[in-house]
Parts: sequence; C-alpha cells; structure tokens
Amino acid sequence: MVIEYVGEVIRQQVADKREKYYEKTGIGSSYLFRVDDDSVVDATKKGNLGRLINHCCAPNCTAKIITINGEKKIVIYAKSNIDVGDEITYDYHFPLEDQKLVSQFSAQASLRKKASNSRFVIGGFSDIILVAYIPALAVHGPEEFSLKAVYSRSKSSSSSLAELAKERLGASPEVYSEDGASQGGLDVLLARSDIQAVIVVLPLTQQPEIVLKALAAGKNVLSEKPVAKDVKTGLDLIEKWEKEYKPKGLIWRVAENFEVEPGVVEAGKRIQAGAIGKVRFFNFSFIFSVNQDNKYYQTSWRTVPDYQGGFLLDAGVHSNAALRRVLGPSFPLDTAKVSAFASLTRDFLAPHDTYQAVLQAAPTSNEHPAQGIMEMSCAAKPGFFRYILTVTGTEGNLTLESVVKPIKEADQKIARANAFNAGTKEKPLIPHWQTTITGPDGSKTEEFDRISSGVYEELSSFFSALSGKDDGNGEPRGALLDVALIQSFLTSQGNAIDLKKLLSTGSA
Repeated sequence: MVIEYVGEVIRQQVADKREKYYEKTGIGSSYLFRVDDDSVVDATKKGNLGRLINHCCAPNCTAKIITINGEKKIVIYAKSNIDVGDEITYDYHFPLEDQKLVSQFSAQASLRKKASNSRFVIGGFSDIILVAYIPALAVHGPEEFSLKAVYSRSKSSSSSLAELAKERLGASPEVYSEDGASQGGLDVLLARSDIQAVIVVLPLTQQPEIVLKALAAGKNVLSEKPVAKDVKTGLDLIEKWEKEYKPKGLIWRVAENFEVEPGVVEAGKRIQAGAIGKVRFFNFSFIFSVNQDNKYYQTSWRTVPDYQGGFLLDAGVHSNAALRRVLGPSFPLDTAKVSAFASLTRDFLAPHDTYQAVLQAAPTSNEHPAQGIMEMSCAAKPGFFRYILTVTGTEGNLTLESVVKPIKEADQKIARANAFNAGTKEKPLIPHWQTTITGPDGSKTEEFDRISSGVYEELSSFFSALSGKDDGNGEPRGALLDVALIQSFLTSQGNAIDLKKLLSTGSA
C-alpha cells in the first residue's frame, strides 16, 4: 500500500453539481474520484497527497476500491518496486471490485472516456500533420478512431499522407483531391455518410471556408489554430456556427495544444486552488528564433503571410491559450485593457516579429486591479529559446517554464506522440513543462514537471467530445480571445485597447 485517497465523501448528484462548478470557475474536476454508483470522494479542498498523484499509461501503481468494516476505501498500491526519486503514478481507468470499468472524473482530456472508434478524415497536408498528428494518433491506437480518408488539394500530397497513415497507423484511408484522385474532391468526401468528423489542417486563411463547408455537411470539426486571421473574421465564423450548427449538436474545436498541456493545466489548478493567494501581476516572456532555413518558414503561406503578425499570430495564440488556462478567472483576459508596441527586427519576418505589451484586468473592487507584462519575439539569434511565465500573488509566486529533459520511464509511451525530440534516438530529450511554487518568504514549496503532450491531449479531448464527454477544451470563443490578444498587441502602438469591445464588435 502506498496511500489512501481521502477527501469529502459526497453523493453522485452533489458531485455532478460540483464538477460543473469547478469547471466553470477554472478549478477543473480531477480531484473527484468515483467510488461506486452512489458515492464520490471529493479531494478538491479536503484531501491528502493522494490527490496529487498523476495519471500514466504505464504506471507503477494501481488504484483499488476495498471494503474495511463495511466502508469502501480508495487505496493506491504499488505494482512494482519504486525507487527513490521516481514519480508515483497510476492509470485513472481502473477495475472496481466487481471488475466493471469506471473512470475518475478528470479535467485532463486524455483521461476522459474516449469516443468509440471515431470515424474521421484528415484534410490538408503539412509538416504539423507529419510530426505531430500522425505520432499522436499512433499512440491513441485504432481502438479509439478509424481514419477513413485523407484530402489535399493535390493528389500527390494526399497520396503521400495516405501512405504515411498506412505505415504509422496501419490504416488504409481512401484518397481525395481536386486534381484527379480516383475518389473525387472535397465535396464528394463530405457527402459520405460514414464520416463523423474532419480534422482541418490547412493554411490559416483557407481554413474558415473549409470549416464552414464541413459543418454544413453535418460533420464535426477539429481545426488547426488560429481560429481565423483576425477577430472580425473569427467572430463572423463563430456566430454562424453558434447560430446554425451548434444547435444541431455539431462540435467544432480549435487545436491550440498549449491549452491542454498537462503541465499548463496543473499550474492553473494550483493558482485556482489558492497556492499563491490572490493574483496581483504576471510576467510572460516567449522568445525564440525563426531563420530562413526553418522548415515552417519555408512554407509559402508563411514566407509571405497574407495575415497580421506572421509568426507572432501563428505561434502566439499557443502562448495566449496557455496564459488563459493558467490565470483562469483570477485574471479575466477577455475584459482586460491592453497597451503595446510591435516592431520588426529581421526584414524577412515581416510584417512584425516582436511585441511588448502591458495588460490590466478590469477592476472588481476598490483595490488596484491586477496587471501583467507580455513579450514575444521570433527574431532571436539561432539557438536562443526562452519560455517563462511568472505569476505573483499575495501569498507567493508560481513560475511555469518550458524546459528540455530526458524522458522518464513512466512517460515512454506518451513521448512517442511528441513532435520535438531535441536529442537522439538513443538519448531522447523532450520538452517538459516545469512549475515551481514559492511561498511568501521565498522558500520553495512545490516543484513538478509534466512531459509535453499537447497534440495527444487535444485529440483526446476531441474524441471525448464526439462520445458525449465534452470538457470544453478548444472552444472557439477561447481561441478567438487568443487572436484578439495578438491583434491588440500589433495594433495598439501605445494606445489602450479594450478587449471586451474588440471581442464583441471585431474592432477596437
């Protein structure tokens, strides 16, 4: 025995209400642990260290329900010897005494009940499909999805994607394109009644048209970020979905994988649980290098972008999604005011490659509202990378940063879904999200890291939504806020911009 999972024992009806409240307030619901059909242990505010044990597909522990003196207990047992320094993990899907499978309520998308063999299409062909989506789908496995077809404008690209899917996924998708594929073009593909969903991975300015076409054909959609090239375009798109397609039960999600990174989610939970007290200010710095030999730069639509901000928009929405998840309701970004300056350091990254911004939360009391500083640049010299967010509260600080570390044994499976191995095949180095929390006196109170697995998580979330377990991740309105932040940073030029107005009208 490792530890008993303890907390407040409540009825299922109460748990359902609390789950909705926790998700609404940004706390999440991963500390609700179902015991049986009638009772749930809620360790959100009353619990022990058992509540902090993380999920793993290849865990060193297991959770069991046992009965002692007529009372059911949740107990974590070791499955094997655990060395000093090893992280304790268990699989959140576990057998009860009667061998029926149930799942722990969880805010992490990867741990929710998966859709039963979701039938979908990949539309588009790009590096992100090759290095991110295909590896993540391979880890999910064929029991969770069925890749029925692939589409690209050109037959050669579509055929190449089909070959890759056959090699990596064991799938045999039919090929569709606009230039002579035997099956026909996009309209023919979307007319198929056996297609449940479409993953759209196309150049930024082409996506809205395809998203609407797929929704009009009755298909659920997961589209790559950003939601649109600017707020007005995104607002029109979202309003059409909300008016015409959402009432029909169709799902549309935007893939901004930083939003569902386990490390980002965990950091946000700590803040909402009061680990640093009331948030007073934050400092966020994201600086990296994009050179002309970068494979993403060499795609024609990025080399000469026909949308605002270039890489600042394309990559910046990821960071904004992470910030939105970490801060949650403690700093409502959608009602904040922004003042910023944008500039261009390296000519080939036009129209902009750098911004610095100051944000102020809307006042909610007599005290001075919380503030924040953000900076982003893709104009650094080769080899330089910094991604660090520090949030300061009345009772301490939380720092979240992206670091490259060796893979832990427990993360071997999920690491196969990661697109950015910085090491070698023999000694892989994978990005992790590392969080450090310090108390009022500056002493470290907690430190933890989570392997980066955002694309895997966003696919989990989408598959779960298709099966009726919608956790709200990837909501288009959240993705629109991320675009609005970038747009305000690029257009402010020192003037104050009201994000609430920008989000409601499409203009500042």
